[in-house]
Amino acid sequence: MPCDKFFIEFEDGLDLPVGKTYRAVIPAGLLYRNGDPATADEEAAVEIRVCDTFDKADDKYFDLYNNNFSTAQSFLFKFYLYVWAFDDAEMSLLRNGIEIMRFTAKERFGDFDLGYVEGTFGKELNFEKGMCFSFVLPKGSVHSEREDIVNKEVRKDFVGKYHSTFAPIEYESCSVAGASALTALDEVNVMYTTPVQLAPNARLQLVDADGNVLKEATAVLSHNDKAYSVDADFAGFPLNDSDSYALCIPEATVVGSGSDITVNQRTLVPIKGGVVSVECANRKQPLVSLCGSTLSISNASVGDRIVVYDAAGIIILRITVTATDMQLPLPQRSHGVYIVKLNGTAYKVNMVYTNVAPQYYRNNPK
Repeated sequence: MPCDKFFIEFEDGLDLPVGKTYRAVIPAGLLYRNGDPATADEEAAVEIRVCDTFDKADDKYFDLYNNNFSTAQSFLFKFYLYVWAFDDAEMSLLRNGIEIMRFTAKERFGDFDLGYVEGTFGKELNFEKGMCFSFVLPKGSVHSEREDIVNKEVRKDFVGKYHSTFAPIEYESCSVAGASALTALDEVNVMYTTPVQLAPNARLQLVDADGNVLKEATAVLSHNDKAYSVDADFAGFPLNDSDSYALCIPEATVVGSGSDITVNQRTLVPIKGGVVSVECANRKQPLVSLCGSTLSISNASVGDRIVVYDAAGIIILRITVTATDMQLPLPQRSHGVYIVKLNGTAYKVNMVYTNVAPQYYRNNPK
């Protein structure tokens, strides 16, 4: 070519394995200045390394409404080559280093051999003033013309510039709030009255008095017209009588589903391990008693869960409350202590064969 550059093309094409270095050689005497064979050159060689990853373009090619870190509907990374996204490729949005959202990553093609990867929010988001955010495209999300040559992790950190800050999300009620004595932790329920969504891999935690995590449970979101419910099942994790516990909702577990990126602060709901004796129950609370082999439940709420354990801790009955007052037959067994767990509270009852009416037994447990 006029600028003294030349190209070598392999007619059959070469898919060289990644991670290796090769040497392309033009033997001496094959190249000379145009029209002057006497100027034949010496051997020309160049090393070629086939990398398994590639990096993004400079930060100036990062685009969020032209680097307006206040409000945006999408974000964009650019590369110095065309790229294609794998089918399951996702981008992440982090707030203060905690992942709060994920978005599908899609390739876009531009001029001058630039490839684009775009994440679209589906709505306009407001990035809280003074808060640290990050966009992350994980390694291996997109590939070049060869699928075995993929991107390195791409990350862009920035500080939100929206004109105001946002109040944190607060829960409305929690099924273990105020529970003074539980023998085991099963399913918990946290209610929100504002529209929310869960962060990726959201979990609730059971922690001890020192803040050590004893057990984690996957959070599941459901909702109706009035409330949003975050549930987690701790599968009957045993609680000691003398120990104090707390249900922990980690920071940014729950994320607002509106335009403002709001999250919950780290929240601890105290729990006390132990057993509530039925004779000490407040009459405004559910009343639990046994007469013979019949379990009587009063003042219960429809939809509550009832689980009955024998003295060995074996479940002998599991049922959902269908009426405020219920009589449930239990297996015929000898005298013994049973634990009745109703909506997260445990009641200790004795099986005694008697002809006394259940209402009398509730009032005179002896």
